[in-house]
Amino acid sequence: MDGAGIAGHTFELREAAHANWVRSVEVTSVYGRFDLKAEFQPGVNILYGKNGTGKTTLLHILANILNEEYARFAFLLFDSIIVELEGLVISLKRTQKSGEAEITVKVKGQQILTFPVQKIQKWVLDPERYQYQAGIGQLSRNSRIVLRTHYCPLPTFRLFVR
Repeated sequence: MDGAGIAGHTFELREAAHANWVRSVEVTSVYGRFDLKAEFQPGVNILYGKNGTGKTTLLHILANILNEEYARFAFLLFDSIIVELEGLVISLKRTQKSGEAEITVKVKGQQILTFPVQKIQKWVLDPERYQYQAGIGQLSRNSRIVLRTHYCPLPTFRLFVR
């Protein structure tokens, strides 16, 4: 992806920032176990449910997508995520190609980014060692779209090393 595509994407999300609300979020096969779907209305919405039903995961997904923290999804097992805002749809799809997982990000149906999951995981955990591997250089040069660090009013995924 060239810089122009990324800049165009950022502009679209800035336009979306003027949207008054998130219409819906749909996640399939989160943690390889269950699907999440939530529809929202303008104004205040309340998420409720038993422990372990995905409320916090849903908020993490929204925070990471709205803040363009796509690389964090390398640490979440899922098949697809679709977030519909007022006038904008952002989708992520995790696929397997030649035994390697990759995540493709689309905005308004247009692919803006594809990245290798395993390489991103290695890069995040040890950036000095892995920054020059194939496919990582582009992402590190454009790191603001992958792993921006800035204030976010919602929590984002935490990284746990096991």
